[in-house]
Amino acid sequence: MTLRHYPEISEEKGIVLMEGYYDDKILNSMEAQCLANQVQIFYGANDLTKNLLLNKFNKDPKSFDYNEVIDQFEKGLL
Repeated sequence: MTLRHYPEISEEKGIVLMEGYYDDKILNSMEAQCLANQVQIFYGANDLTKNLLLNKFNKDPKSFDYNEVIDQFEKGLL
């Protein structure tokens, strides 16, 4: 899946446009939409919990535990 963001109008309009492409042999449309939503949830928010999870995932993957994400989701924090 490829997502492309267009931030050119973000300051004027307060939004960033996004378009995505996916391989329908690997993902169906609902799965692709779910992945795009997850990108928005984690990268589009200024939230300490999400930022810490992203930091672990991207910079210290050995310490990343997906159960932390599940716990946050079940608590309604994601």
